[in-house]
Amino acid sequence: ALPGGLDAIDDLGLAATPEALSGALASALASPETDGVLAILTPQVNSDPLEAARQVAAQSKGSSKPVLASWMGGPAVEAGRQGASAVE
Repeated sequence: ALPGGLDAIDDLGLAATPEALSGALASALASPETDGVLAILTPQVNSDPLEAARQVAAQSKGSSKPVLASWMGGPAVEAGRQGASAVE
């Protein structure tokens, strides 16, 4: 179990739309019990790796906490890996 009621964001699974990932990241970053976040994306039916990368990059910019992201899935997530590195 995660502290502070953060259990709901432990595994978004099929609900891992870019918007859901962004909301989960915002909740985790806002929690005083969170020191940092590791966001992991694997291809799902509702996945949009590039938009998810953009959302994570945007959330990360405004935070003093470290955010690490891992897009796993080879060619299926390549756009997200490439897009995240282009976000400034």
